[in-house]
Amino acid sequence: MLRRTHPDLDRPFRVPGYPVTPVLTILVCVWIVIKLPALTWMIFIVWLGVVLGFYLLYGRRHAALNHVTDLEEIAEPRGDEENERV
Repeated sequence: MLRRTHPDLDRPFRVPGYPVTPVLTILVCVWIVIKLPALTWMIFIVWLGVVLGFYLLYGRRHAALNHVTDLEEIAEPRGDEENERV
């Protein structure tokens, strides 16, 4: 965010060893994930399916757009009256 709002701001922290460090980090993470046993991947896929199913079913019922009665509410959602005085 600061890169857009304050592009000239001094940033004292730099990633050490850029661009080698980020590339090596990605490669090591990929290597670790590839070396996981097949059982771990199966458990991960089952849990991912359960969580995605729950997320999609819950979101379908509780989405904010399900409660919109007017198209203008989509353009300007309801909020606190205190925040509208800005």
